[in-house]
Amino acid sequence: MLIDIPENTENINILLSGGADSTLLTYLLSKQTTKKIILHTTGSSDVVHKKIVEPIVTHLKTIFGDRYQINKIKKKDFWIRDAVNFILSVYPGVVLTGCNKVVTHFTPTVYLRGDTPPVRGSVSRPEHLRPFIDMDKVDILKIYQQENILNLLSLTKSCGLSKLPRCEGCYFCMERAWAANVLGINDINTIEPQTTMEINHENI
Repeated sequence: MLIDIPENTENINILLSGGADSTLLTYLLSKQTTKKIILHTTGSSDVVHKKIVEPIVTHLKTIFGDRYQINKIKKKDFWIRDAVNFILSVYPGVVLTGCNKVVTHFTPTVYLRGDTPPVRGSVSRPEHLRPFIDMDKVDILKIYQQENILNLLSLTKSCGLSKLPRCEGCYFCMERAWAANVLGINDINTIEPQTTMEINHENI
């Protein structure tokens, strides 16, 4: 999968949460370009940053070399739109986020304010790119399979509450478990979907 980056882009910024989507985005861009990539983390606790984000970046460096600049945004409770605007005010260029398509195959048991299922409206500015917005989590994990990087997937977390390795009930944990189950991936960071949620296999 090639990601369309405008020519003569000054800075390539990625909002890296440590989740499966933003990590895959970083991998694919690293494979596609030799430019420096600026990785921004926001809202993550020091523990999550140390146990999730840092191992991901370390792993990527073993594949692509030290081409990353890490900027830890210390302000918490940023919505993605706020973070994008903040990043572009300091590092003009484009910001890529790993937002994927929302699905309704299951009902979360842990609800997050304004984020269950995730609220994903239109982008606020053309510099905000979302290459995965028309892809669901099955599509995302399928690329991990095709690229033979399930070891990279195992370093990521997808919990909306930033629990390690999971909270077992938020939309993000259940979405990932659903996708792993559909593809037959033994994903140690997810719950066992057959015992904790009802999966609608129609239209998959």
